[in-house]
Amino acid sequence: MRVDLAKMVLARLAAAALGFLTCATVFACSVSSRGDDAPVGQDSSTANVDLGPDTPDQNATSTVLNPAIARAGPTSDRRIPVVHIGMMIDRVHADTYDENILDLLEGAASLAALSDIPFPYAGATDVFEPEVSSEFQSWCDARSCDRESAIRDAVATFPTYILGGRALGIVRTEEAVSILMTALDSPNNVVAMEAALSLAWLDRKEARQAILEWYEGIDNPSPGVRLHFSRAMLLFDDDVSWSIVQPLLGDDELQALQAIVKSDLDARDRILSTVGRSGNE
Repeated sequence: MRVDLAKMVLARLAAAALGFLTCATVFACSVSSRGDDAPVGQDSSTANVDLGPDTPDQNATSTVLNPAIARAGPTSDRRIPVVHIGMMIDRVHADTYDENILDLLEGAASLAALSDIPFPYAGATDVFEPEVSSEFQSWCDARSCDRESAIRDAVATFPTYILGGRALGIVRTEEAVSILMTALDSPNNVVAMEAALSLAWLDRKEARQAILEWYEGIDNPSPGVRLHFSRAMLLFDDDVSWSIVQPLLGDDELQALQAIVKSDLDARDRILSTVGRSGNE
C-alpha cells in the first residue's frame, strides 16, 4: 500500500513538473494516429518493418532503416515507427531477438543521439497549445523542415529510439554505451534524460560522472529534470549516488522515488535473467 501511495505522489509531482512535455507527447501521438509516421516526402505505406523471425536461427531482413545510413548521422530520410521500436525492445527482453533487430536498434539510437534538433517547447500557457521555442523555430526555418514532423521526431520518435539503445546495451554493451554517451550531449533534454536513465539502468558506473556533468551544465534545471537525474543516480544503487541525490530532494520526493527505482531494478533483474537463456547472448 505504501509503495502504491509513493508512486502516486511521484506521478503527480512529475506530471505537474513536466506538463509541457506531456502535452508535447500527446501532440506527437495525435499526429502519429493519422497514419503519417513516415516523414514528409516518404510514402507512409513503406513505413513497415520486418521484426524478424520468432526464433534466432532464421534470417531476417528489413528495408526500413539501413543502419549504415543511420550511423552516418541525422541525414537519413527514414524513420522506424515508434511502435515497431517498442516491439523490437520486447523481442530483446524476451530473448527472441536476432542480429537484424540489434542492427535496427543500433541505427535508430545512433540517429537520435547524433541529431541536433532541440526540444521544441519553451513552455505551455495552455495544456493543449504548447508554445514553440524560438530556438526550435529558428532550427526548423534554417532547414525548411516540416514543423509537425520535426516536433514528432523531437518529443516522441528520438526519445523512443534512445530506449531502443538501452535494450541494445543488454547485448551489444560497448556499442550502446558509446551511443548513449553521445546522446548526453544532445540539445534535446528529453533525449539526454533518456540517455542518462539508460546508462544508469545498464549500471555503467563509469558514466556517472558524465551524467553528473550533464545535469550540472543545465541552467536552472526544472523539477522534472531534477527528478529524472535523481532517478538515474539512484539506479546505480550505491552510497555514492545516494550522497549526490539526497540534498536534491525532499523527504516525500525521496521516498516516492525510491519506490519507483526499486521497481526499475526489479524489472531490470527479471529482464537480465531472461536474456541469454536461448543462446542469443
